[in-house]
Amino acid sequence: MNDNANPRVVLVAITKHGAEQTADLARLMPQASVCVADKFVSLMSGLGNPVRAYSGAFRDEIAALFADFDQIVFFVSLGAVVRLIAPHLKNKDEDPGVLVVDDAGQFVIPVLSGHVGGANAMAEEVAALLGVTPVLTTASDVGKTIPVDILGRELGWKVEAPK
Repeated sequence: MNDNANPRVVLVAITKHGAEQTADLARLMPQASVCVADKFVSLMSGLGNPVRAYSGAFRDEIAALFADFDQIVFFVSLGAVVRLIAPHLKNKDEDPGVLVVDDAGQFVIPVLSGHVGGANAMAEEVAALLGVTPVLTTASDVGKTIPVDILGRELGWKVEAPK
């Protein structure tokens, strides 16, 4: 994983509506890459963002996205994302942050690696850019307490779990 200060971000869509939403967010996040089906590449014209076009089954793209990015923002239904990423999950120290923006563009939901992978912070950033609501469900965020799994990260501390 890359450092959390400059995460490698990709915005992903598999439908025309999702690609339109992706393009809107990409304009606000010029550092982010975009991943869409090749039939939607024309919707990305005028963007300065790097565009990854795919053809064929989208599920075949997930391994590369997990390897190449620290944050993956899906404009895809939550259930579909869960099924797509499930075979690729390793652990919270290796998995990228995974987020979903709902089809109505009202909510940003961190799905995977909320603290360690930075998905919760990215959800708040994306939600602020879009003017929508981040849906944070981790206990420390809900309870407004310190997330133990990243306590001291800014100081270079590392959490070691017993084997």
